[in-house]
Amino acid sequence: LSYIKLFHWDIELRTLSSKAIHELIVCDISKKDKTNTDDRGRDYASNVLLPSLISKCMSHDLFVRHGAVLGVAEIVLALSKNLTTSNRETIFSTPDYLTTVTELGPEIEKARLYRGRGGEMMRSGVCRLIECISLARLSLSVKQQVRLLDSIDDSIKHPSSDVQNTAVSALRALMNSYFPVNKETNIPSSRLQNRVVIKYITIVKTDDNPAATRGFSLALGFLPAKLLAWSMDVLEDVLQC
Repeated sequence: LSYIKLFHWDIELRTLSSKAIHELIVCDISKKDKTNTDDRGRDYASNVLLPSLISKCMSHDLFVRHGAVLGVAEIVLALSKNLTTSNRETIFSTPDYLTTVTELGPEIEKARLYRGRGGEMMRSGVCRLIECISLARLSLSVKQQVRLLDSIDDSIKHPSSDVQNTAVSALRALMNSYFPVNKETNIPSSRLQNRVVIKYITIVKTDDNPAATRGFSLALGFLPAKLLAWSMDVLEDVLQC
């Protein structure tokens, strides 16, 4: 799976292969109990598969780099199972891999791999990576969180509905895992509200680009309750746009 099928020319096979790798790792982890302390499956995924796929994420071969990004995403998510917040960094054999994985999206964008042939595939792949990073709740600085949000916003307005769908799924995971609201009042900061909800509403109401209005309308429906349900005025604004 990780050396052949993950790099197949058919995108469906690449996607299925990444999902299968995820399930195999989760299955191996779930078999562990008090009488079975064998960590070979987790160690192999962390020390062998993950570094190998990370090295292929910038490949000149479209199928290889797309499959590698999907593989990294699913392995990170699978390895995060049954880990507490304090030991999630043990997913990676070295701290450098944490930095590399969290910066993969920006690096791919910087290399202009969203452009030209296969650009849509890479956008969708990176969105899935962001979603898995978020679901795994990897440690991210505020700057990194905002950078990933910017990347998602750029894909939300993409003309392809497939890209938009992967982008809003990533948005939901990112907003649920990061960008906390005030613990006492459960009210988001005005800066966060303006950056996300108000921005999206404004685009839906005023933007002339049909892809942008469609994408951000969809995105509003994927935002968590902490940004929408804290105020009836906010809910009314969303429903009226």
